[in-house]
Amino acid sequence: MRLGLTVAGLMLVALGVQILGGIVAADYAWVSIGWSILVVAPFAIGAIAELIERPPGRPTGGLPGAGPVAVLVVLIAGAIFLREGVICILILAPLWLSSAVIGGYTAGYFRDAFDKRYRSNIAVLAALPFMALFLDANMPPSAERFSVSRNIVIDASEAEVWPHLLKLDGLTPDEGVWNITQDMLGVPRPSSATVVGEGAGSVRQARWGANIHFEEHITDWRQNERLAWDFAFPDDSISRFTDPHIHPDGANLKIAHGAYRLDPLPGGKARLTLETHYIARTPVNLYASLWGELVLGDIQTNILAVVKTRAES
Repeated sequence: MRLGLTVAGLMLVALGVQILGGIVAADYAWVSIGWSILVVAPFAIGAIAELIERPPGRPTGGLPGAGPVAVLVVLIAGAIFLREGVICILILAPLWLSSAVIGGYTAGYFRDAFDKRYRSNIAVLAALPFMALFLDANMPPSAERFSVSRNIVIDASEAEVWPHLLKLDGLTPDEGVWNITQDMLGVPRPSSATVVGEGAGSVRQARWGANIHFEEHITDWRQNERLAWDFAFPDDSISRFTDPHIHPDGANLKIAHGAYRLDPLPGGKARLTLETHYIARTPVNLYASLWGELVLGDIQTNILAVVKTRAES
């Protein structure tokens, strides 16, 4: 019962941080993925849960378990009631669980110091995420550029591969290869990608599944050698149908440029390389780039496999 009440109380704290964070983010967009949300809130949840579950005077020892349990429940509740996407939950989970454990250890270490001011110290811990929100608003994170690249060897010449870079239509869900991002995390597979026009200035219309649409504005066209583009997202279909808090042209993430490169190989074969360049603006850019490597890498690997199969057939 104590643990249940603890989780309920901490869910209210987490919901309050979510709501206030959304209000602050209206003027300071980067706050939606700031230190408060990523680290301070789960740290406070872990510390408060530890103090409530094992208050001063009770036996101590062992791993702090109430905080991680509370964090898991909050994440699950977020997925159900706040429509957090699977990708967002998975990205948050390692940061939240580790921060909750650190918060629990910290509260356990200072347990005796909390003895005389037990309730007031819990109130201070609950206020930490809200104070951190306003610090986030005045300390915008730095933007860093990252790139993801995959390549594949195709048993066809550059001239035979090139047309498939300009037009892929009628794609079915069973084309391509199995990967974590599209088969486990639920990101839709491409259904078509067709260039309208010719040369620099033309536009490739890309569709994923039945609902996602975006554009690639061609900036470099060297037939049988290189095709480069700038991404354009005319609507919110990607965030609406994958994860509402990860927009590919938002304050925290900008998918900027992409390119195909064809290199000739002996025996009439060709190596096709696909690059994607993006900008991350979070307090944990290196951590975010690891997820970028996974998600964008999976999408690239799948597209390259589709081109290979079609070019070779």
